[in-house]
Amino acid sequence: MKRDLLDIESILQSSLKPVSPRPEFIQNLHRGLMEYTFPQPESSDFDLKKAVIFAFLGFISMVFVISLWIRLIVVIISSLGMIQSSKQKKSQTDRSYNKVPIPIR
Repeated sequence: MKRDLLDIESILQSSLKPVSPRPEFIQNLHRGLMEYTFPQPESSDFDLKKAVIFAFLGFISMVFVISLWIRLIVVIISSLGMIQSSKQKKSQTDRSYNKVPIPIR
């Protein structure tokens, strides 16, 4: 493969001659490269609208996530309270069974 490339290079080198470019071509190329300007955005209003929309969606999603966390905390606290109250009721009922006098016959 490498040998084939060297053979092709030697054939091209012997058959082709270097050519100097025309001065007009060089000037046009230089002018085109130096004067190239990047495309400007269509309008600044569009960017402002996009920023406002993204900010609004971000705010809405933040409120949604915070409300989910608050609901989760409320559920956890209420379930802990229910567990606590059921333990207290159970202990009170256990004590009340112990206080009931047993009739003797």
